[in-house]
Amino acid sequence: MLSIIVACDINGGIGKDNNLLFKIKEDLKRFKELTTEHTIIMGRKTYDSLPNGALPNRHNIVITTSNRINTMSPKESLIFKNNINELIEEYKNSSEEVFIIGGGLIYEQFLPYCNKIYLTTVKGNYDADTFFKINSNEWRKEWESGILESDGYSYNFINLTRKDLI
Repeated sequence: MLSIIVACDINGGIGKDNNLLFKIKEDLKRFKELTTEHTIIMGRKTYDSLPNGALPNRHNIVITTSNRINTMSPKESLIFKNNINELIEEYKNSSEEVFIIGGGLIYEQFLPYCNKIYLTTVKGNYDADTFFKINSNEWRKEWESGILESDGYSYNFINLTRKDLI
């Protein structure tokens, strides 16, 4: 099962200059709780933006057009892949929940095959160059946290499920 996890502003802004628009401690905690012990899929720019490389306690898959060498160590699980369609076929019907963690193009390419979105909506409009957009008619709100405040931000957590999976 493919799921997206993303934080965006009210206009879908998720990043600027290959950086997140906001760092909210509670959102990062939620991200860690949901993705730990799962496979995560990200683009190369997202991977390069991680301060300490592969995220621990997760199977990290990085989509890249370059021929990077796969690396594995006892502390991390990291694989570079070139073929998105191969990953979609491998994971779209998997019993394991696999998380798509960005960036913008990766979200766009995987979105038609995902059936769940873990969304953090930050109140406000931020200067962004990367966006996450969905057709709200295709999604049903499964759960919403209500307005939360932390680290100078107002935000809420929303879980969405696809009405009709492709």
